Amino acid sequence: MIISAVTDPSIFGPDSIIDDLVKREALHLLEAIRVNGLLIVDTDRELLEEALRFATALSTKMGQRIVLALTDLCKSWRKCIVPTRMSVRSYNGPRERLLSELAITYKVDALITTSERLHNQYIASVKPSNVEVVPIRDYSESRCETTRKRILSFDRPLDKTPLAEIEERVGRVLKYCTRLRVFDGLLVSSESRLQKYCDGILYFINIWKHACVIEEERNLSIEVYSLGNRNTQNGFVSSQEARKRLETFILARVRAIYCGQVNGHIKQDSDPGIFHARFLESRGRAYMIDPGFDAIGEQGPIRRCFLVPLQAGEEHLEACCKLPDAK
Repeated sequence: MIISAVTDPSIFGPDSIIDDLVKREALHLLEAIRVNGLLIVDTDRELLEEALRFATALSTKMGQRIVLALTDLCKSWRKCIVPTRMSVRSYNGPRERLLSELAITYKVDALITTSERLHNQYIASVKPSNVEVVPIRDYSESRCETTRKRILSFDRPLDKTPLAEIEERVGRVLKYCTRLRVFDGLLVSSESRLQKYCDGILYFINIWKHACVIEEERNLSIEVYSLGNRNTQNGFVSSQEARKRLETFILARVRAIYCGQVNGHIKQDSDPGIFHARFLESRGRAYMIDPGFDAIGEQGPIRRCFLVPLQAGEEHLEACCKLPDAK
């Protein structure tokens, strides 16, 4: 569902953007990152600042849209930009070597380059990894872009999708996730179904543990959100009972397999209520799980279910987080 790339900042500068073709390719890349991609940068985001400096050196005709697109990515950095532990400022060595190391270390799909002179050096420097080295003028024909289009969303229910494909796509969603958030208003509404809900959550956590390349597990965090003080099909569930169920049947099992930080939140819904749909959130992007986590076992889907990227869900999840804690 997500592709990742490291870019040579100079691809956005005057030596690279020499005609309308390359300009279109640069804009295509930036739009791809905005829709379902991540730009992997250094810890200080110096590479991103360099890209902006290169773009502002272009003429208005060639550079205006590129500058605007880069600026928009900077504003959406939580969704689109992944700072890493590598530092440009403290790196001693050629820039192409730093970019290659960044691409290899964080297992990106593509390293986007500009200089024909350096292209073969980049190819040699990323071997034997699976990183694709792509000149910016060829981005739209790259394997990375083909993959991005293919994995934009699932084209069939999860239960009709091979497990290896589910794990690949979900792994891409969680590969650079440092804080995984789980939302389900019905999570603790039925004590008899708590184990099934937890099985589904653990399925995603296990994929995350194997796929994540951005941090050690102990530096990651999981947050689980549900509701208390509400009437359900099984009767009224108080905030105290909701917290007890969440801690005993969900969070305790998560902690048994996961050594990072684990937090639970029982919220008080608004009137009218907004907290209903089931979601995962990774790096600010929302993925709706329909009908819910209980449709997925620890080994994969057990009945008809869907995983859908939902941009409209991103603002919704922020609103759910801001609901008051149930008292």
